[in-house]
Amino acid sequence: MGVSDIISQQINKHIDESILNKHEKFERSNKRPYLGASIIGRPCARQIQYMWKSVGVDQGKGFPPKILRTFKIGDVFEELLIDYFWNAGFQIQTKNSKGQQFGFKYYSDQIRGHVDGIIKDGPKDCGPYPRLWECKSMNDKKFFEFENQGVKRSHPVYYYQMQIYMDQLKLTTNPGILTAMNKDNSRIVHEAVPYNETEAKKILNRAIEIINKTERKLPMPRISKYRDHFECRYCSWQNRCWSHE
Repeated sequence: MGVSDIISQQINKHIDESILNKHEKFERSNKRPYLGASIIGRPCARQIQYMWKSVGVDQGKGFPPKILRTFKIGDVFEELLIDYFWNAGFQIQTKNSKGQQFGFKYYSDQIRGHVDGIIKDGPKDCGPYPRLWECKSMNDKKFFEFENQGVKRSHPVYYYQMQIYMDQLKLTTNPGILTAMNKDNSRIVHEAVPYNETEAKKILNRAIEIINKTERKLPMPRISKYRDHFECRYCSWQNRCWSHE
């Protein structure tokens, strides 16, 4: 054992317990009455139902402390990038005149979302403005896929999230900007994502279908007919899903 192993285990045990306790309290007290735009583009519609309604995951499938720490690190990267943008001459607004995060409500407030920011102005060679701005942090593998394939192919959930935001916030004239930072080496890549009305309406209609079927207590179809499908193998609700029709 290394000289720091024992004290590391002792301290981290308490840290991890506090992280799990805080996460569990948050999950119990923050069940959303609406379907969030950040999950509507997920490939399996039934999984979206489980996530939206905070259905308990299969035993042993909850997020471990390491993953929860990684999620929080993403917030730090976002704050850092906002600072970088402002220092570089971009007027990026993250809150409205009331001090609230920019967002929207749709379909009797049952579909909602909050955007990372809106680039109101900036260097002329990066315009025109305004532009929707979304920020994501990625590990090296996911970053490589994004950089080489583009967001629609590498991260369709993010792509459809941006389509919904641009549609609902009327930011349809200029392409939105998706900024990604590599968590392993701090590289930054930006992609201009044009608004596509067909794609936006398609994903919003999917959300409406999910809401209507969920209200009638009807499950959406699984993504596959086979339990060993890639998405099913790594799903936190695999056992629950396949034990019901």
